[in-house]
Amino acid sequence: MANLAPENANAVKRLLLRTAGILDEETGLLNANPRADVSQLASRKNRCLYELSTALREFAGHGQSLDLNKELDTLKASAAENERALSVNIKASQDVVAILGKLANENLNDGTYSNGYR
Repeated sequence: MANLAPENANAVKRLLLRTAGILDEETGLLNANPRADVSQLASRKNRCLYELSTALREFAGHGQSLDLNKELDTLKASAAENERALSVNIKASQDVVAILGKLANENLNDGTYSNGYR
């Protein structure tokens, strides 16, 4: 994808939609199963974003004007939903860590592991 021909604006449009599709797939997976392993999707998403930045940089270097409004709107909507799903997942993880930390502190202070020196 890095050797994208400047006259091939459709390739950029397809790449935008493919990136939106990966975001939608990740969002759906997180919504269906918050414990799902999304590492493969994250790798695919990163690859698409890299290809997209390379393609757009190449177009900009050739003074090309692209009509990408529809595709960018699609990507923007997908990114917003993905951000929401990831935020919920991160918040839940933070809550679990806080609970575990509280339990660990309570166990340290209950005297169970005390050696009598205080």
